[in-house]
Amino acid sequence: MQLGTERFSGANALNQDINEITDDFTYTHGNHTMVFGTHNELFKFSNLFIQDFYGYYYFPTLDAFEANKPTIYRIGFATGANPKRPAAFKAGQYSLYVNDQWRMNNNLTLTFGLRGDKPHFNTKPTFNPAVQSGIGFSTATTPSYDL
Repeated sequence: MQLGTERFSGANALNQDINEITDDFTYTHGNHTMVFGTHNELFKFSNLFIQDFYGYYYFPTLDAFEANKPTIYRIGFATGANPKRPAAFKAGQYSLYVNDQWRMNNNLTLTFGLRGDKPHFNTKPTFNPAVQSGIGFSTATTPSYDL
């Protein structure tokens, strides 16, 4: 038996905007069809999720409930300057590509291509001291990957 509010919706909100911009230029020359293009995605997210925001009591039996003797009490909360403020960030993914579809004959077509993607994080991450002390990783910087 479960009574009261649903545990996962007390503090739950999601707002996201995703814009995509794609532009292709196709050039045909002989038995080659070449495509040059770009595909870009711009993301904006705002997400609030705090489980058990209003608290959660667990009674293992009806007798325990009637005696007001829960065995578990949980409450979820966020830390920071404004704990009810959703996590929000902006990011983007920018891509350039080229491919060549080469029709060698009626029975064989080969397609070759090259694509490059570049992620970009517009929002600086916030520092979480629990992650820093727990695993030694700072959440205040965006990871970078050097190839």
